Amino acid sequence: MNSLTPHDVPVLLKLIADNSVPCGGCGKRLTFAGLDSLTMSSCPTCNEKNLVPRRLDGFWLVRPLQISEMARVYAAAHEDVPHRLFTVKIAPEGKSGDRDFRNRLNYEAGILRAIEPHDRVLNGMAFGEDAGEHYLATQFAGGESLEARIKTRGVLNETEAMVMVLNLLAAVNHVVQSGFLHRDIRPENVFLTTENGAFLYNFCISAALDKAAAHEGDFPKGSPLFVAPEQYVGGESPGSEIYSIGMVLYYALTGDNYYTPKELKRILGSVSAESTLVLSRAHDKMKKINHEIGNILLRMVKRLPEHRYQFLFEVERDLYGLVNKRF
Repeated sequence: MNSLTPHDVPVLLKLIADNSVPCGGCGKRLTFAGLDSLTMSSCPTCNEKNLVPRRLDGFWLVRPLQISEMARVYAAAHEDVPHRLFTVKIAPEGKSGDRDFRNRLNYEAGILRAIEPHDRVLNGMAFGEDAGEHYLATQFAGGESLEARIKTRGVLNETEAMVMVLNLLAAVNHVVQSGFLHRDIRPENVFLTTENGAFLYNFCISAALDKAAAHEGDFPKGSPLFVAPEQYVGGESPGSEIYSIGMVLYYALTGDNYYTPKELKRILGSVSAESTLVLSRAHDKMKKINHEIGNILLRMVKRLPEHRYQFLFEVERDLYGLVNKRF
């Protein structure tokens, strides 16, 4: 499917006004009159599947970006902003109007309002409801999630992976300076672009630093494959985000999760349960990774917080040192 850029928006909006869209494969004009919105319709010329757009308060949802059991995310254009694209999140199919989803979306919108805009975060733009459908509009970066990138085009090369991590460190540092932790850094929540690097997305389980540190409230948990063990037992800190970024780095370089399901089951729920089995295999896991990057990564993903990097700038320093050696 052809990429969608802000330059496409004026023509796209003009076509939508005439109940049509351009095919993402061949560019042929396709009518959507009489079709159900947010369904996929095949082009009769090239058989490319195209989204039947839907309007929400002036936003036209025009292309799916990420569809999951938690939410549906689309690229969108707005009738009053003819040279810009947005990312719009709505409820999963069949759950429009769901109270829990609405509350989560409202919570995320509040977090984004509290965090000042930053060029490595998909910043909040609008939160609203139209005909019972609640939505959150954020900045559009283009590209695709790291998860989608790995599935369609394979792993990142070392340079791409290091740049991604530096971008994420900048994003997390800004979030921390704003008084929050992201708490769910994983491949689905990292958007990669060809020209503009990586962006952090999805703040629906973020929390204030003091509450995360004290483990106050019934906080939802992130994926056990990527979040630090202290998220399950209390005492989260910026070091917890370092752990998650390390796990994402490993996934980006190998296409695999750092822990196997068997290892994860054995150690889940304990900060200190870094078993002999896991420790003995730590360096085996790094066989496909450059040893200098591997040394940094291993220090990022130590289960005991005191054995990890303590500060974001330390990881940044070591990565920049490695980048400078190469270039």
